Amino acid sequence: MSNCLFCRRSLTAKAKAAVIVAFILVVLIIAVIVVCFFLPKTQKTNWFPQYESVSKLGKYQSAAVSTDAAPCAAIGKDILEKNGTAVDAAIAVLLCMGVVNPQSAGIGGGFFMLYYNRTKGSTVYIDARETAPSKATEDMFEGNSTLAQYGGLAIAVPGEIKGYEDAHDKFGSLPWADLFQPTIKMCREGIRVSAHLARALSKKAKYINQYENI
Repeated sequence: MSNCLFCRRSLTAKAKAAVIVAFILVVLIIAVIVVCFFLPKTQKTNWFPQYESVSKLGKYQSAAVSTDAAPCAAIGKDILEKNGTAVDAAIAVLLCMGVVNPQSAGIGGGFFMLYYNRTKGSTVYIDARETAPSKATEDMFEGNSTLAQYGGLAIAVPGEIKGYEDAHDKFGSLPWADLFQPTIKMCREGIRVSAHLARALSKKAKYINQYENI
C-alpha cells in the first residue's frame, strides 16, 4: 500500500511540473507575440552601400523615364507626352544616349530588350546585340590583341538600328522618323560634354588621337 501511495504522489508531482512547464511556455509565447507586435519594424539589412544622389525620389501614377543623362530623359518625357508608347520613348532615349554618352551606347553597337505587357501578361525578348562578321575567325587577333579593342577590326556588325526597328514595328505607335528628330536636332546644335564623357575621352585620348578622321 505504501508503494501505491508513493506512486500517486509521484504522479501528482509530475502533473504539477507539467502544468508549470506548460504555463511558462504559454507565457513565453504570449510575450514573444506582444513584443513582435508592438516593437517598431526595423529596416531590412541593406547589403549595398547607399550613396548620395542629386536625383529626386518620386512616385508617379502614369510613367517615369530614367536615364544617366538629363537631356535624354527630357526626350523620353516628350515622347510619352505625345502619346508615344514606352518602347517609342526607350528608342528615342537610347538614340540620344549614343550622342550624349557615346562611350556607353550608340548605333554602332547593340542591345538587349525585355518588354512586358501587363495587360496581356506577356513578355517579349529582343536580342539585337552586335555580331561578328562572316569572315571573322577565332584566331584573327592572335599576335596583336590590341586589334580586338581598337580600330576597324574591333567593330562587329551593329544590331542596334535593326533592333529598334523590330521593337518599333511590334510595340511602337509614333512615326519612326519622330523618334530620331530630337537627337538629330541635338547633334546639329551641339551638346554639352558631361564630366562622365570627359573622363572617358581623356582616358582614351592616346588611342583617339591616332585616327586623323575623328
